[in-house]
Amino acid sequence: ANVNRLRQIAPIKIVIVSGNHDQAKMLYFGDTLESWFHNYTDVAIDNSPKLRKYEHYGTSLLGLAHGDKEKMIDYPMLMAHEAKQLFAQSQYYEWHLGHIHTERQRTRTISDTVDTSTVNGVVIRHVPSLSAADAWHYSKGFVHNPRAAQGFLWHHDTGLAGIHAYHYWGEKLRAAA
Repeated sequence: ANVNRLRQIAPIKIVIVSGNHDQAKMLYFGDTLESWFHNYTDVAIDNSPKLRKYEHYGTSLLGLAHGDKEKMIDYPMLMAHEAKQLFAQSQYYEWHLGHIHTERQRTRTISDTVDTSTVNGVVIRHVPSLSAADAWHYSKGFVHNPRAAQGFLWHHDTGLAGIHAYHYWGEKLRAAA
């Protein structure tokens, strides 16, 4: 339903990036989305098996990965080597990673907490997850992270223009708010 609402504004591209706990589920989810939207000209699904994917917009290059396999220090050169042409065309570089269970550099802003590092001119951002804690998270004690998502607004020429935060508080809390 949300994809159909977004289609009314602009063409949609969904990039599937599997995690370390849900590789098969994400592949099946991507296959389902590809099947559902296969006749739509304004919806593209990237369900390729690559662990690291790249999106280019204007002067910005965005890398997407789960982030559990690589070292932080390696991300800038991985981007430069794996996406050479796009890297050369870009002025702003950023990675979005999903795998983080401990705090790194955390900066409090007026609207939200931002978890970023900059390595050799490349911003590496750890994005939150909407998924609830499962058995593995409980076994490791990762049970108190808030469920959240972030939306990023990119300007064609000047890079990142804004971040929108969404926090999921659960149905009971949401109904009471």
